[in-house]
Parts: sequence; structure tokens; C-alpha cells
Amino acid sequence: MSAARSTKITGTSGTKRSGKAATGAAGAERPGLREVKRARLKLALLQAAVRQMGHHRGGLVDLPVEAICGEVEVSRVTFFNYFPQKADLLNYFLRVWCLERAVEQMRTPLSGLQALERIFLRGAEAREASSVFLNLIGWIASLSAPPPTIEITPAERYVLYPEEPGAADLTIPHLRDLLAKHTAEARAAGEIKTRLPERDLVALFLTLLYGAPLALHVTGEKDLHKRYRTHFQLLVAALQ
Repeated sequence: MSAARSTKITGTSGTKRSGKAATGAAGAERPGLREVKRARLKLALLQAAVRQMGHHRGGLVDLPVEAICGEVEVSRVTFFNYFPQKADLLNYFLRVWCLERAVEQMRTPLSGLQALERIFLRGAEAREASSVFLNLIGWIASLSAPPPTIEITPAERYVLYPEEPGAADLTIPHLRDLLAKHTAEARAAGEIKTRLPERDLVALFLTLLYGAPLALHVTGEKDLHKRYRTHFQLLVAALQ
């Protein structure tokens, strides 16, 4: 995505804006300078971590906080002010990624299988996608309960989408809920004919989303985009 549009984790840094509170295109007040600076720094730390995860054999576990801080030019104390634990980076990544999907759906609405396929293809387009999803798998597997929901602040939304005032009011769906919504649409449209319960359907798509990066890691393949597309088509055909 171009710099003028957003500071996406899958794209480049956004353009700098005036820090003074101002009225946006939709009449909403923009965040102040301090909030915007904090948001930019938090997102910069996330982007640095995402870039570096793939360069460490053990992923985030072996990634020194100092390496992230060195790229962003902040201290360890500053890092832990934003992310009390390194694993919080993964939770934050997932919430930002889900926000990106919500904004994309707002801009270009899709439903059913088309919407589901877009989720997978966008996952493959994320920077260091395989590495990030492998780290997510390991982190989620280590939890005894679902991770806490991290709120994306108005300032963070503004930095990510400065030209998209509607992003400020979007409800960010959880990944499971997003998949459930679109599988229900696909079933209602006759695109999925299986009588499997919704819970099992969602579990199948989650298995594909998290399982494909793991399969690539085991086999040494690199093309996550191709693997997602092929396995998605196979799964959909099996659900007819």
C-alpha cells in the first residue's frame, strides 16, 4: 500500500501529519500530537519485530529486544512500556491485521467464499507472513485461555489509515468471528453444501490458515500464496 494511504504492517510507513487536533474529512477530531507520536512508535516497534522474526531461527523467542530497539532507536524501557511482554507483539499484530481486514471489507465488500479466499490471500501477502504465523501458532498453543483483546486506539487507527475516517469507528472482529461470518454467508448462498456444524467449518478454515505456514516450514517451500490458494480450493471442493 502506498505511503499516502496508510502505515500498514503489510506496507510502508505513512506520511507525517500535523500533530495538532483537527477536524477530519468526516468531521471527526484527529488525535493530538502526543497520541500520534505514541501510535507511530508502537507501530514502528511492531514493524521492526515483524521484519526481524524471520531472521532468527527461534523466531520471536530468540529475537533480542535490543535488536528491535536498535532498529527503532529506543531503549528497552521504552519497548516494555508499549509491550510488557514480547509475546504482546503477536497479539497486537493479529489485532492490527484484523483491523486491516475490516477496513478492506468496508472499502470493497465481499461475502461468502470470495471473502474467505481474500482473507487467506492477504495473509500470504503480509511481510514475513510464514514466520509471523509460525510464531502465532507457537504462542497460541502455549496459552491456557484465549488471549486478551487488545484495543487499537484512535491514534493508532489514524496513523494506519489517515485518509480513512471510517476506520475510527470500525468494530475489529476476532479472526474466528470473521471466518464464522463468511462461512455462514457461503452456506446461505449455497456455496458450501456440507451439513457440518458451523463450529467444525470454522475450525477447518482456521486449520488451513495456521497449518499451511507450518507445512511450508516442514517441507522447506516458500510460496505461501500458492499453498493457500491450492489448499483453499481443495477444501472448498470437499465441502460441496
